[in-house]
Order: sequence, then C-alpha cells, then structure tokens
Amino acid sequence: MQKPLIDEIKSLIDFGAKKYPIPYKAGNAIRLGPVVLRRRKDNTYILFDSIEQTPISTTYSKHGALALAKLYASKQNINPATELDRQYQKHDTDAMFYQHNYKVTVNDNKKELMENRLDLSLASLSNVVTRLEQIIFSER
Repeated sequence: MQKPLIDEIKSLIDFGAKKYPIPYKAGNAIRLGPVVLRRRKDNTYILFDSIEQTPISTTYSKHGALALAKLYASKQNINPATELDRQYQKHDTDAMFYQHNYKVTVNDNKKELMENRLDLSLASLSNVVTRLEQIIFSER
C-alpha cells in the first residue's frame, strides 16, 4: 500500500522539477535545469548547456547569469537578460569609477558632481537588478 503512494509522490516531484526547475549548487557550479553556471577567475559567469555540451554565454553578474539560465531552460529568447546584464556591468563600473574619483578629488565642485553621478549609477543599478529579479522569479 505504501509503495504505490511513494511512487506517485516521486512522479509528482519529478514532473514539477522538470516543469519548474529549481537552481541548486553542485560543487563549484549552480545548476538550473540543463544549464550549468560557473564562476570564472575574473568574477564573471559562464553558462553551459549540459545536454548539448556547448557554451551558452558569459555574464558579468550572478543575477544576469540566473536570469539568462532561466530563459534558456524555458526555451525563451535570452536577449533581454543579456542586455540587462550589459546594463548591470555598465552601471556597476560607472559606480566604481565615480566612487574612486569622489575619494581622491579635492575640488568641491567635482566632488559634488561625482556624488550626484554615483547616486544616479546606483539607482540605475538597482533598477536593473529589480528587472533581472523579475525575470528570475517570474512563473513563465
């Protein structure tokens, strides 16, 4: 009596895992369905298709990698995640640049300008992260 019940539960779990893959960490990689994400030495992420044994893409951020992996696993267009990851990289690099210039400058006008630009870059970065998270947590 318990054997058929256990088999039925296993089949429900397997069906749900195939329809809605959950990311999990396996060693030094993150797996989401057929996609394997690995962090490289330069702190970017490379994505592979484990079924076809081919590289998919390289991303700057973990948010971008997870969004791209989710779109790829659900066989959707990966271009929106790729573009958002490029925006993430731009705003993150800009924020580092403005932060450094703010610290080293002695001119008050330039310091104020760097502070304003840093605030804009951080706000834009936050917006991009929110949009990437919408892709990651959407039910499509």
